[in-house]
Amino acid sequence: MCTHSIHVIMSSFSFAPHVVTPHVRYNYLLQSIRTLLSHSLTLAEPSIHTDVDEMVLTPSTTVALNMVGEGLVSSKFLRPGARALTTDQEHGGGTAWLTHWQTAGVVGPIDKVAVPYGLGATAASVIAAFGEALQRAEAAGEKYSVVFASHVLTTTGVALPLVDIASLVHAHGAMFVVDGAQAPGGLSLDLHATGADVYTVSAHKWLLAPTGSGLLYLRAGRTQRAVLPTYLDGGYTAYSTSTGTLPLQTVAGLGYVLDMFAGLGMDRVAAHNLALREVLYSALTEMVASLVARDPALYAGLEIISPHAAGGVTSPIVALNLPPAVLLNTDACAALSADYGVVVKLMSDYEGGNDFVVNAIRMTTHVFNTREDVSKLMTGLSTLLGA
Repeated sequence: MCTHSIHVIMSSFSFAPHVVTPHVRYNYLLQSIRTLLSHSLTLAEPSIHTDVDEMVLTPSTTVALNMVGEGLVSSKFLRPGARALTTDQEHGGGTAWLTHWQTAGVVGPIDKVAVPYGLGATAASVIAAFGEALQRAEAAGEKYSVVFASHVLTTTGVALPLVDIASLVHAHGAMFVVDGAQAPGGLSLDLHATGADVYTVSAHKWLLAPTGSGLLYLRAGRTQRAVLPTYLDGGYTAYSTSTGTLPLQTVAGLGYVLDMFAGLGMDRVAAHNLALREVLYSALTEMVASLVARDPALYAGLEIISPHAAGGVTSPIVALNLPPAVLLNTDACAALSADYGVVVKLMSDYEGGNDFVVNAIRMTTHVFNTREDVSKLMTGLSTLLGA
């Protein structure tokens, strides 16, 4: 029985480090707000290329996207019958705004790009998938008003090549809205360079902030004229009559973690996360190959559904389908936690409507993880799978 846990899970109920909690106090509030402003609400490092007049505090990515939807309707950017394009691997909390306005009769068809997974996921294949979808609509005489996608897909950890996709989207006259829930804090980020018109953040995930921490980026110019929710009637500020009073402890905690990441250096954090991810991916690849070669029938279904580093679309997320005949994902999660002190994410079958997600678990590597953590995880998995 383990007395403490190793977390290789970043999700909706992640945790803030113990160094953050003492600062979740009122007397840190003014300092934290000044930090947010002076660092231009930085998500990656003090030199990030964004401006304070493009950022606002929100409770989460989902709430921020709901604001964006309301704002696009309010400005009449979205009119009845507007078409939208998204991917086949989005989180339900990310697409809620689109389905809401579709039900209300404002958004019309919502088409989906099938994003490759596993070894098939490369920068070239992902860009091609988006390009083909946009071309099909144009050939049919249709036009997308909005293209919505996650920076990092929650299912497989594919990190979309935003710069290239943004170029395609803008060439077809659409607005590019990005769900960044799984990226900032895990990857280094330059918001201006991404090409995204809208970028939303759930800071309680990879940025390790208290729950209820989020950020909304709206590119200056056309985007800000098109996104006009009630929330922004008071301007781009931490507090106004239209935002109401935000939880002081949340603002304080968010300010502190942004300071913390600035001190660590987001490029260094991202490099650590991705290097450790490769250690995990390589160990999993070796284990999978060995077991499948030993007994293909028994280990049918054992598959890494996250991309290889050579594809250029990796993030610190690795998802693994387990062989149902040997180990159910529910049992794996329970045993890894109870017997090895390792916490992984249980994935739902066909998560996001994808038939390639079956009996899967998801693992992450972050700044607080070590090679020893990965070794312990692999020892547990190998034992449970009979390696």
